[in-house]
Amino acid sequence: MNQKINIGFFGTRGLGNYGGFEAIAQKLHENIDNRVFQLFVSKEREQRCKYELEKIDDTTTLINQRSSFLKKYNKYLDNIFNEGNIITDVYKNNLWNIDVIFQCGSTPGLWMKGTKKNKPLLLWNPDGIEWKRKKFPLHGRIILYLSTLRGIKNSNAITVDSKSIGKYLKTMIKEKPVYYLPSGSDLIEESSVNQSLLKKYGLEKNDYYIIVGRAVPENNILEILQNFLKCETKKKLMIVSNFGNDSYSKKALEIINKNNDRMIFKGPIYDQKDLKIIRYYAYAYLHGHSVGGTNPSLLEALGAGNPCICYDVEYNKEVAKDAAIYFYDSKTFIKAIDELEKSTQKTREMSKIAKSIIRENFTWDYISELHECIIVHCMLENKKISQENFEKWLEKKVYKDKLKENNFGIINIK
Repeated sequence: MNQKINIGFFGTRGLGNYGGFEAIAQKLHENIDNRVFQLFVSKEREQRCKYELEKIDDTTTLINQRSSFLKKYNKYLDNIFNEGNIITDVYKNNLWNIDVIFQCGSTPGLWMKGTKKNKPLLLWNPDGIEWKRKKFPLHGRIILYLSTLRGIKNSNAITVDSKSIGKYLKTMIKEKPVYYLPSGSDLIEESSVNQSLLKKYGLEKNDYYIIVGRAVPENNILEILQNFLKCETKKKLMIVSNFGNDSYSKKALEIINKNNDRMIFKGPIYDQKDLKIIRYYAYAYLHGHSVGGTNPSLLEALGAGNPCICYDVEYNKEVAKDAAIYFYDSKTFIKAIDELEKSTQKTREMSKIAKSIIRENFTWDYISELHECIIVHCMLENKKISQENFEKWLEKKVYKDKLKENNFGIINIK
């Protein structure tokens, strides 16, 4: 490439581990080839200016966005307004010379206008099937559905973190290219964890199950708590979640407080080092997510070598495969716990499979290179670079053979 490609990574809260998109932005910041790419990551912040640039290093610049007037009424409306605003301003005013935009989430779709020939390419990630999330009221779910429809219609290409989600969205996508672009995970080895930290949380090695996720109905945390109490296991359940003041959270907290001899809750754990250690020494990971795609929490559990008990939906199976036992009701959940505890040989085999899944498909080195590949391939498809330049770029990549084998991220949706 003769000149650097400027990437806008929008719809995030900056770099870090606040959520899946922020974790991806952080890893791109750490791994992306800054000889070829410059990264511009959006972040909301209280300030006077509409946009304030904060240069992190030679690779990454944060675009601090001013909160809108809507924030005092509703934070979701504020997010929608800001996400739509930044894309509109980039298109109108050629801000920061952005070449390709990754839009994370479906919310600004209602404001989108069609892409134009001499404007940045727009890669749209609708973030799963957001309108099916029960945490949103009916009018919110209708807005999310319409926003997803319009966002897809007015983008150059779609990215999905699950092939199953891509198939589900096929009626909206029609002829647009669809790229499979999941999150990633670190592989956790025993040499990098300190067992003594378990005492801080009242835990003992291999003597507890762990569940990590937001306390929302589609994650089935309440149902897992109820079903866990019906199991005969003597192991405890470690809950890592952020409970709110809603009725669903209150019911879950009531169960935890009444059964603190079997359940441990220390609040949300934001220290990633602590969380890695807690995952690593867990007997198994419980995953109740029923709406979404390739969930980062599930990838992190596999990276820790956790055997998994997952809610029986296609995209959990797509990721965890034989590293998990699947449940869909109380009976199958109890059976899964019983099956895991009957055979230590089975748990060891599942643990090996879990790590091999991450090693072969989801290391951050590969996922970062896949992001690069999809950027450059989309530019090739839209005649922004030549075939010769694409092939020269590809030849220098560590995972060039794997990228070719996976058709540069493009998935065939039938």
